[in-house]
Amino acid sequence: MDLRPYSKEDYMDIFADNLADLMEKRGFDDISLAKEAHMKSTTILGYKNRRTLPTIKSIVNLTHALGCSIEELIDFGAPIKRERTEC
Repeated sequence: MDLRPYSKEDYMDIFADNLADLMEKRGFDDISLAKEAHMKSTTILGYKNRRTLPTIKSIVNLTHALGCSIEELIDFGAPIKRERTEC
């Protein structure tokens, strides 16, 4: 299996796509999801517009609000290669 490190932009793209897909499947708009997840709608918009990465607290709140598993929300596919540095 070919592993590669993901950039911050990769993470934001993947998370934004997963979030948008789940919101559409569950019938949420930004405002209704924000209310259900106890967040601001601008925070949801920031995730969808690839401006911000979520905190652990946000991920937990979103999974509860969306009724999904963490894996459904943050499935990044293959394991992430850890870059090693020599001491």
